[in-house]
Amino acid sequence: MQLMHALPTVSVFRFYPFWINTAVFYYFGASFLLFISRNYIFKTQTVEFINMTWSFHNLNNIIKNILFAIGIYYAGVKPGSNQKVYKYL
Repeated sequence: MQLMHALPTVSVFRFYPFWINTAVFYYFGASFLLFISRNYIFKTQTVEFINMTWSFHNLNNIIKNILFAIGIYYAGVKPGSNQKVYKYL
């Protein structure tokens, strides 16, 4: 029972799979409707609207890549400490 009380606690924000999963779910969740409605948008909308929707897609891609970068950064940090361990460099 004493072992349960001595477990270290690490914030989920320092856990690198959280950031990788957040990036994947954010990107596919935000882009799903855009890809589903692609044929309708290309056939019926103006060029300005098409460019705006693809700008939205590009913004989602940038945010996804930032979240991936945060996940890769935390993959090199030892959990529970402020010391950096660069395993992948």
